[in-house]
Amino acid sequence: MFTTTMKVGHRASQRVAAMLPVTWIRAGRRAGCFTGDISAEGMFLRTEAEVEPGSLMHVEVRVPGGELLTMFVRVRFVGRTESGRGIGVQIYVISEDDQRAWTRCYRRKLAAHAATVPATQAVSA
Repeated sequence: MFTTTMKVGHRASQRVAAMLPVTWIRAGRRAGCFTGDISAEGMFLRTEAEVEPGSLMHVEVRVPGGELLTMFVRVRFVGRTESGRGIGVQIYVISEDDQRAWTRCYRRKLAAHAATVPATQAVSA
C-alpha cells in the first residue's frame, strides 16, 4: 500500500525520476518537453522556457500505456535542480479520471524505483 500524504522534506509525497512527454499549451501554441521527475502532486518540467512563479500552465502529459492527461498546473519553482533546468509545478485542476490515471502512474514509478533501491538505502530514505 502506498501513501501520498507522507511528508518528504517540504513535499507531501516523494519525487521519483520519470521521463514523460509533456505538451505545454501556451498562447495557442504547443511546445513539447519532458518531465524530469514526478510526485503525487506535481512534476518537474525540463525546459529552458521562462515563466513567472504562481502562473497557471495548461499541459498534456502522456503516461505509460499511451493515455493523455490534461491538466492545469501552478508554477512553484523556475530554475536549476538535480533534474536539470526547468519548471517545478503543482497540479491545480485535473479531472477525476485523469487524477486516478496520474496516481496510478506515480505509484507504478515509485514502486519500480523502490524495487531498485537496496534495502539499507530504503530504510534510511
